Amino acid sequence: MRTPVNNPFTPGFGDATVWVDRTAELAVAEAMVRRAAIGARQAPRLVEQERGYGKTSLLAAVADHADDWVPGTVTVRVTAVEGEPFLTAFAARLADAAAGLDSAGEQIAGKVVGVLSAVRQIRLAGVLEVAFPHEGTDMPASLALGTALADLAGAARSAGVTVVFLIDEAQAIDAESRRAVFTAVQETDRPDTHGLVPPFAWLLAGLPGTRSKFKAHRVTFGERCRDLPLGRLDPEAVRATLLRFAEFNDNGVTFDPAAIEALIDACDGHPHVFQLIGEGAWQASPDATVITTADIASGVTASAGERGRIAAARIDGIDSGELGWARAMAGLAPTDRTLTKICRAYREDPTATAADCGSTADALLRKGIVRRDGRLLVFALPGIEEHLAE
Repeated sequence: MRTPVNNPFTPGFGDATVWVDRTAELAVAEAMVRRAAIGARQAPRLVEQERGYGKTSLLAAVADHADDWVPGTVTVRVTAVEGEPFLTAFAARLADAAAGLDSAGEQIAGKVVGVLSAVRQIRLAGVLEVAFPHEGTDMPASLALGTALADLAGAARSAGVTVVFLIDEAQAIDAESRRAVFTAVQETDRPDTHGLVPPFAWLLAGLPGTRSKFKAHRVTFGERCRDLPLGRLDPEAVRATLLRFAEFNDNGVTFDPAAIEALIDACDGHPHVFQLIGEGAWQASPDATVITTADIASGVTASAGERGRIAAARIDGIDSGELGWARAMAGLAPTDRTLTKICRAYREDPTATAADCGSTADALLRKGIVRRDGRLLVFALPGIEEHLAE
């Protein structure tokens, strides 16, 4: 029986049960872990994307697969929280990683905890188990973290271990912590006498604007990061996931082939919308063992309110010109939504060109309101067009 309790769809949860594979993104992450294992230099990676695209799920998948890619890999996951010092959370996870590498009593763990406890902010936060705290000592945080990372790198290299750092909600890192942590990371990322760098891989995820926050806080780490694009779900990947849907539930429930195509069309590649509609479809027919197109239609209806709120949140804050341009786009037939035709509709000028509205279009593309589909533009999130029509 299909009930809300055994529903495998989990909208709003970063670590999704019904997870659509991100093959290309995981391939990049795998290459990073393998390069870290051999001490090869590489840039950190940054995923910048709006909420609902599966950033946290991607980090969770990397954590799940890392040990398969390189056996013995240690994963350090830290989530930044708005208003809380990231520095202390990072220090605690760093100490945990050191303890996990400690094969000789408390040698490396003791060294790492000792140097981190020399930072007053970390010591007072109480996140470390310190037998003899450095009372009266106040080491600069970047220096202490750099020393701790160097000690961890040496221990990891000696043990043949790779360390993967996964940092989520990176836009929420406070300025003081951003400068201390990532200055330390950069100072540690230097070749040794054999030309090898620490066996570390760094993957960060955050909302659009995360990179610019590094610059605003006068940290060059953001400029060194390479993008790891995270876009819409691949329809083939969605199809492959739903064809093996029985693996994700204990009730033997499967998808009718037509329902698979209906869900692909309805979610338009948006991971959170995929989960929302799937959740409603599961609950539409409690006694059935096959999810049908009627169930998908019920899921679309049931999720309409929440999808509308997501769409409203996405366009909240855009200026009047951008809103007018988006409404002009919504007023055109989908096949007429070229840059030129949208601009002419917006300006009510049949002679206007795409260049006349270029900055407005670029802003909406950058903000994730619209996206390109060949020569046409489409709304980037299901529900935006309906919201604009209200």
